[in-house]
Amino acid sequence: QQREEVVVVEGEIIGPQLQQQAVEEEEGVPVETVQLWEEVAFGLEKNQTVVWQKAVESLESARHHHLNPNSTTTTPSSTPTKPLDAPTFIHKYMIQIISILLEQNPMKIGNMERECVEKSVRIGLQIVIDDLVLLEREEEQEEILLNNKKMKISDVVVGTTGGGGEVS
Repeated sequence: QQREEVVVVEGEIIGPQLQQQAVEEEEGVPVETVQLWEEVAFGLEKNQTVVWQKAVESLESARHHHLNPNSTTTTPSSTPTKPLDAPTFIHKYMIQIISILLEQNPMKIGNMERECVEKSVRIGLQIVIDDLVLLEREEEQEEILLNNKKMKISDVVVGTTGGGGEVS
């Protein structure tokens, strides 16, 4: 009889599948993911090409790590320069990846390739939606902070006038 190991993360019991995800979120972006982004980026910069499945995988992983505040990029040992992070990969390569896939002649590609095109477009749209939601939240927070500052200023002004509107 095999016993499934469980771990408690932030008060919740999780099984082995979610344990790996929790570890990755704590540790940041895995080296393999950064290497995937760098491989896709290299193909785009040198040949303006992208491998079908790697296009999907790179966009999926970039979306996963894009808005995660705990995602710090782990530097692969072979990379002397600063490694790619999810936001940089998305903003520099997402449109190029999707454009290349959409330029393919539908009559000359198979079902797997069509699925890659569809998945990439869906992931790209979800990334845009995620960014818009984040932007909206940031604007709401700025508005709340601005209103709080206005209220504090009005409290100070009212407090210095003695409450009756006349300066003493």
